[in-house]
Amino acid sequence: PDVIGQLNATLLQELQPPCRNAFIENDARTDAGSPILFSYLPDLPRMFRFLSALELLQMKGAILCFDFQADALRSLCGDKVELQTIDFAEFERRFFSNP
Repeated sequence: PDVIGQLNATLLQELQPPCRNAFIENDARTDAGSPILFSYLPDLPRMFRFLSALELLQMKGAILCFDFQADALRSLCGDKVELQTIDFAEFERRFFSNP
């Protein structure tokens, strides 16, 4: 099974769809329209493009990551980004537990 696709679909159920015509990479939006980047996979160039665009556009955004990644990302992201975490233990139970 495509675990990444399933996780993205699960996350998108509670978020607004991404804005594809924006000048900022995003995987979803908040109800207020702020961009959200799914950053639970280590794609640092993509994350830095997101952070740079937030700074350039003077916007705030959010990054979704696993709970164990939050401390490391917090120091990189600054105050323009709200970190939202995914409980890794719950993720493992949901996607990798035996039936």
